Amino acid sequence: MRVLVADANRDVRSALGIALRESLGPVTLDEVGTAAELMPKFAQTQPDVLIVDWGLLASGQTENAMAGLRASGHHVAMIVLSGNPDSRPHAVESGADHFVAKSDPPERLLDILRDIKARQQTSPS
Repeated sequence: MRVLVADANRDVRSALGIALRESLGPVTLDEVGTAAELMPKFAQTQPDVLIVDWGLLASGQTENAMAGLRASGHHVAMIVLSGNPDSRPHAVESGADHFVAKSDPPERLLDILRDIKARQQTSPS
């Protein structure tokens, strides 16, 4: 599974990488720390999963960025992380497949990723 993590906080990106590798086994993990890096890295890596911090993108540009990712033609499971649980409806309206508050237990995100991985392994190529 190819995963792209987009979060301005290096510690969050590092912790996510460790958790993903320990819980999911081998994954190809790429990361970006700025909104400007997101689209080029997305196009380059063509991830199966994008984990993106809602606050990473500039205010007012989030919906445009999410639409741009969807319009790329590449199917990706988008998981939005946020320190603000009230962002859930906005994230879903903008095209997120899943929303995880940073205050949620880590298992919530890992369960979503395990489900995505299991579906990928059982779907025909």
